[in-house]
Amino acid sequence: MRICFFRDPIEFPHLKIDDQQLELVTSHKVLGLVIHNNLKWNNHIESIVTKASKRLHILRVLRRGGVESNDLITIYTALIRSLLEHRCIVWNHALPSCLSQKLEKNTETCSVKIIVPALSYSEAPQALNLRTLDDRRNELCVKTLRKISRGLPLVIHLLMTTQHIHHYQTRGATKYILPKCRTETLRRSFFPSTTSAFNDHLSFRLCLVIRPTFQLV
Repeated sequence: MRICFFRDPIEFPHLKIDDQQLELVTSHKVLGLVIHNNLKWNNHIESIVTKASKRLHILRVLRRGGVESNDLITIYTALIRSLLEHRCIVWNHALPSCLSQKLEKNTETCSVKIIVPALSYSEAPQALNLRTLDDRRNELCVKTLRKISRGLPLVIHLLMTTQHIHHYQTRGATKYILPKCRTETLRRSFFPSTTSAFNDHLSFRLCLVIRPTFQLV
C-alpha cells in the first residue's frame, strides 16, 4: 500500500520478494484496523458497524428470552461496545461528524431500543447509566496520553511541558505544548488532537480548583 498526497503521485517500481511481485492494494487490515491509502476511516467504520449490527441479533434473542436489562447492558458492553471502541485512540479525532453519528445511530441507538424499548434514546442513556460513545472515546484518548506521559517509549512525541519553562501555576497553564500542524490530517491525528483535548481538560480542572468561593453574610 502506498500513501501519497501529491497531485502527481511518484511512480515507484513494484516491490518483489523472491521474484514474486507484491500486490498493490488501496486498503489493508492491520490489528483490527482497516487502513486506507488516503488515511480516511470510512472503510473501517463501515466494517465495525456491519460487524456490530450482526451482534445485535444476540440482544434481540436474549430480550425475547426474558433476560433482564442489567444483564443485557453487560452483554452489550462486552460484545458490541468493545468492538466499537477497538483501537479508537488511533481514529477517534479523525472522524468527521457523519461517521461519528453513524456509530451512534446504527449501533448504540439500536442497542438501547432493544434493551429498553419503552424509553426514547434521549432518556435511555441516563436511565441505564450509559455514556455516549463519543465521550468514552475522548476519555480513552486522554487516559492513553497520561500513560504515555509517565514514561512509555512514545513520550518522545510529546513536546516540552510548560512546567519546564516556568513553575507558576496560572489559570491558562497547559500541560503540553501543541505541535504545529500544516495539514488537517496531521492536526486530527492522535498526538496533536489528544494533546489539545488533554490541555482543555486540565484547564477546566484548574478553573474548578482556583475558583474563589463566596459566603453570604
